[in-house]
Amino acid sequence: MAIVTGECVILKFNDGVSLVPFGCARSITFNMTVDTIGKSTIGSGNWKEYEVVVKGWDFTVEGIVYLDMAGVLTVPTIYEMWDAMIPVTIEFLVTDGTTEVQYSGEALITNVSTNGNVNNNSSLNITGLGTGELMRSEGLIIDSDNEFIADTDGELITDLI
Repeated sequence: MAIVTGECVILKFNDGVSLVPFGCARSITFNMTVDTIGKSTIGSGNWKEYEVVVKGWDFTVEGIVYLDMAGVLTVPTIYEMWDAMIPVTIEFLVTDGTTEVQYSGEALITNVSTNGNVNNNSSLNITGLGTGELMRSEGLIIDSDNEFIADTDGELITDLI
């Protein structure tokens, strides 16, 4: 069991060709939310009760600005995504190097803020709002000897020997 470090939390965007990470993300926040409504059941007395009626999700990412860098999402592409006003496929990944959990879905880029401080690197904040289902897929578990791969339920998938 390994601790997940910040470098192992990754947010990728579909740039029209493939899923690529934001150039140099310093901070990623991925929120999964629910809306609730009040309900009442016999025997609950004076206590409030709720039930979930709908799920939602959103994200923010903050990082250093790159205008041209291969293999990463650059600022001009983010500006184009915001300007297009259409959903973009994103992928959120958390891994400890052995196990990973991945979420993917469509999101609207709702806010892009570019910051330029004198004597510092320029930074960019991107906010996105999920539209539609957020799909989860759990990653693979590879044992310490790299002898087998199992899914996260421990079912043997294939023998690597």
